[in-house]
Amino acid sequence: MIYNFAHLNIKNTTYNMKNILLFLTLIFLSVSITAQTLSDLFKQQKNGYEISGEITGLKDTSVMLAYYFGGKQYATDTATVTNGKFSFIGEK
Repeated sequence: MIYNFAHLNIKNTTYNMKNILLFLTLIFLSVSITAQTLSDLFKQQKNGYEISGEITGLKDTSVMLAYYFGGKQYATDTATVTNGKFSFIGEK
């Protein structure tokens, strides 16, 4: 048997292989970046939250972290103000 390989275009195959290699590299990079970002998000969710602030001129008192829903105010946390500085820390 005689095989005729004249119909194969070697240059076109090389071009396609470069495209495939580039495509696989881009997929690998995007997956690793996404995985790293997701792991950072999961770490943040486990740590809870900390909201700190400073209000100049505010005397020692307490401040409230609250939200509005349905026209009503709901308190979620309170913090003591010392020298104008406060910090809300929680697990949610």
